[in-house]
Amino acid sequence: MLENERPLDAYGEPHEVDELVAMVNSVYGSQLWKRARSAEEILVEVPFSTRVPALESSEDPGRADAKRYVEGVIDLAFREADGWTIADYKTDVGTDPEFPIRQASCRRQVELYAQCWTQLTEAPIKERIILYTAQLREETW
Repeated sequence: MLENERPLDAYGEPHEVDELVAMVNSVYGSQLWKRARSAEEILVEVPFSTRVPALESSEDPGRADAKRYVEGVIDLAFREADGWTIADYKTDVGTDPEFPIRQASCRRQVELYAQCWTQLTEAPIKERIILYTAQLREETW
């Protein structure tokens, strides 16, 4: 917890441990998790690292063979009869003026993770989901 800069009590436990446990229980009871638990296959906290074709960059705009590494951790991946879903959790409340910028960034992250999943597994993604945990609100595409 120290690495996440959580305030700790005298025993080294996070002050908001009850709040964190309530959030985990809430997410676990969400519609997303109900779907995932009934899926044919479910994976959580899936680390990955892969090379993907780079987008044209300002440093080297004409180089078609440019590649870059992408690494991350997919929060939740599950396979239903009609395909895979990739989901990411965000704790953002979404009430401040800068939220649309972060929301667009989150969508790009999930889209990139879905592309990497397809590249690594050769399995297409049918759905991408961001679960905003503070409101249990899903953004799906």
